[in-house]
Amino acid sequence: MPSGASVSGEPNGVTRHTDANLTVDGPGITHYKYRLNDGAWSGEILVDTPIVLTSLVDGNSYTVYTSGKNSAGAWQTDPNFNASNTWTINTSYSLLVINEVLAQNIEVVDHNGTTPDMIELYYDGPAPLNLSGMSLSDNPDNPTKFVFPGGTTIDPCEYLVLYADDNISTPGIHLGFGLDADGEGVYLYDTIANGGTLLDSVEFGMQLGDLSIGRVTNGRWRLTIPTFGQANIAHILGNPAALKVNEWLADEDVLQNNDLIEIYNPHP
Repeated sequence: MPSGASVSGEPNGVTRHTDANLTVDGPGITHYKYRLNDGAWSGEILVDTPIVLTSLVDGNSYTVYTSGKNSAGAWQTDPNFNASNTWTINTSYSLLVINEVLAQNIEVVDHNGTTPDMIELYYDGPAPLNLSGMSLSDNPDNPTKFVFPGGTTIDPCEYLVLYADDNISTPGIHLGFGLDADGEGVYLYDTIANGGTLLDSVEFGMQLGDLSIGRVTNGRWRLTIPTFGQANIAHILGNPAALKVNEWLADEDVLQNNDLIEIYNPHP
């Protein structure tokens, strides 16, 4: 983390939205001030108060700079002002992404008496998007494993939940394939008419039962609590510095097929 105040929550690269809410934090920081691009510095603000920006201009790019005051009353001094990532306003911009994946649904989500694997798409755009002919797959060598049927649409700021199974006796869109909890990928493709371009993808390793992976701040993937149809919530993670090499086997001939290393997480 940068020294002093740091800012998060800024839009990711390009956005159609002309407003933004940013959060300021930092070790020991109690107050902050900020400026937008080369504008004037704000007054002193409590660190618990977010930065709320409105009426941003289409076509312009923005960066927020912050300076923090710590509990001793000392302010950061130039050149240590921390900057947000820069983003650009494009009111015609649209984005369709894979937003959440649950590859080992033991009991956390009950869908009419079943526990299917699940995938969630999220769309942000100025108008409804026609998904007809787009496709999803867990195998890039077979990109049209599931093709959205004609008439499938998604509204702006909508979450679309998909069931990774072939149980068509339950409601919803069923993909006809499941996910491998030992690790694989999910791939979203444009229509064949548009060239079948890869629009988005996520590849993952071994998954924990009843926990999903999802996009959180700035689109980064994290371990998440399953919240299909709603905004993602990051799951609390332990301290990686506490991990221990617990056991290893370096010359196996009889009991195991391979040599091994065991990692232990003592975090509750």
